[in-house]
This record gives sequence, C-alpha cells and structure tokens, in this order.
Amino acid sequence: MQIINNPPNSAWSSLLKRPALDATKLESQVRSVLENVQRNGDTALKKYTLDFDGVDLDVIRVAEEEILQARERVPEKLVTAIRAAAFNIRRFHEAQLKKEHLIETQPGISCWRTSVGIDRVGLYIPGGTAPLFSTVLMLGIPAQIAGCRKVILCTPPSKEGSIHPAILVAAEVAGIREIYKAGGAQAIAAMAYGTEKHSTCSQNIWSGQSIRDLRETTRTNAGRGNRYARRPERSLCTRRRNCQTRMDRRGFTFTGRTWCRQPGDAHNYR
Repeated sequence: MQIINNPPNSAWSSLLKRPALDATKLESQVRSVLENVQRNGDTALKKYTLDFDGVDLDVIRVAEEEILQARERVPEKLVTAIRAAAFNIRRFHEAQLKKEHLIETQPGISCWRTSVGIDRVGLYIPGGTAPLFSTVLMLGIPAQIAGCRKVILCTPPSKEGSIHPAILVAAEVAGIREIYKAGGAQAIAAMAYGTEKHSTCSQNIWSGQSIRDLRETTRTNAGRGNRYARRPERSLCTRRRNCQTRMDRRGFTFTGRTWCRQPGDAHNYR
C-alpha cells in the first residue's frame, strides 16, 4: 500500500484517477467470445471458464446442496447483516411502488398507466478481488419487488470451482435460485443468447468497472438489453462549511427503476 501525505492540490486529480482499461484493445476479443457462445453454447462457456478463470467445470449451475452448505460457512454475524441490509433495501424500493390513477378522458373512456415487470432478467455479479454480495441484494431485491418472473445470476467461480458462500446466502435472501458459475463477457453472452442450460434473458444488468467499459460492445453485439447498474453503496455524501448535508441518491433511483417498463415500449425502461 502506498501512503501519500499532504499532496499538493495540483496532484489530486492524478492521484484520485481510477484505473481504466483501453476498451478498444478488448473489443475484438469480446466480439469473438460473444459469437462463440452464440454458436456453441455451453461448450464455449465452459471453455472460457477454463481459459479465464482457470477451472474446468462439468456442471455450470450451482446445485441446491451448495446453497445449503453456504449457510453453514458464513458467520452468523454476516448473515444477520445481510438480512438487515435486505430489509432496508426492500423497504426503500417498496416505497417506489405507486398506485396508478384512473383518468376518465371522455365519458365512458378511462385511461391509466401500468408498470410491468420485465419477464426474465439476468444479473452479473463480479467476483474478482472481493465477493460483491451487496450487489446481489441491490439488484435482486428490486427485481423481486417489480415482479420479474425469472431472475438469473451469473458470477465467476474460484479456482476450486466454487462460489463465495456470502454471494450464495445473499442470493437466497433475495429469492434467487438459478445461479451459474460463469463470468466475463461469456456470462453476459449466455444470458443474452441462451445456451443448452442457460435461459435467455430480456434484460441483463451488471456492475463492475471493466465490464462497464465494454457495455457498448455487448449491447451492440449481443442484441439484448444490457445495462450497467450504479450501485447504491456508491452514494456520495457531500458537505460544505455552513451548508446542509445532502446525499446523491442517483444510485438508488437507477437500481430501483431498472426493472419496469411501459407496455408497448421495448426500450425505455423505467
């Protein structure tokens, strides 16, 4: 870890700059992955899991036994914290549900607007340097509240071929039962195109800087709705001297409004 004491103001911009990948160098690779998964399905998915994650899997889907074992491996304090976070997230997003008003535009003619949950959504949970089980809750619970019929979760496996138990516990709390050991562009391709074992999703939601950098490539080539979700835990609190504290809650709004669309509108999701 590098510690920098009292840097000059002129150095702040460079010191705070986040690392970023050059997406142009990866675009051709990503396109190749997408096309291969579209053509060869689970065979290609397993190949890339071996190439990129270093593990040879016979079965990609997480078994029910693995979810049961995960509960025993997660400390009780963490399970309690996950459930408390889920309660707070659910309470916040349930407040966004609105009762639609019936408007009589002409005698005998009534109009109203209805929000309809997306039928099938795919969630991508990064699992690189740290298990982002909070993202499972941030994405999965709004989908549950919106009434999405089917929710699929993909996350990369470890070298041992397992998923971090905290991610599995969070998925169970969020009501997600269909979980796959797949990461990277190949996972998003599987959710977009479908494979022998993988259902096709109408909308794919992900988080993670590297994949965000490639969102245009996947959106263009996968031919499905793909969106980057800004996570609520990245909300920013700002305060100036003699000013009132305020919070930027755009992350909450984005996540909460991702899951519904207006009837007849295939692109403008609420």
